Amino acid sequence: MKKLIASLAAAAFVAPFALADEAKPEGGKAKGKGKGDAIARLDTDKDGSVSKEEFLAGPAGKRDAEAAARRFAKIDADGDGKATKEEFAAAFKAAKEAKAAKAAKAAKAAK
Repeated sequence: MKKLIASLAAAAFVAPFALADEAKPEGGKAKGKGKGDAIARLDTDKDGSVSKEEFLAGPAGKRDAEAAARRFAKIDADGDGKATKEEFAAAFKAAKEAKAAKAAKAAKAAK
């Protein structure tokens, strides 16, 4: 369970940066704002979800396909091969909560 939470935390931390690279046109300014826009850019066939192939074709997959595949498997909670906005949101929420819990634990340990 700890590995899952840590992995989701890492995915949530890295995903916005990975997706931001794709959002920048040649001029350097980001096209949209928020996770929804990034998900929409990954959803190249516009079916409302991101397939594993679409995810791997994005910036994270171009950097490290194996790590991106592992990340996608964690995001795709029902294992159907497509990550919905709800699955992305749940993964981001879990990672955020794990990060907050880790920070709280570290703060408590520092006292």
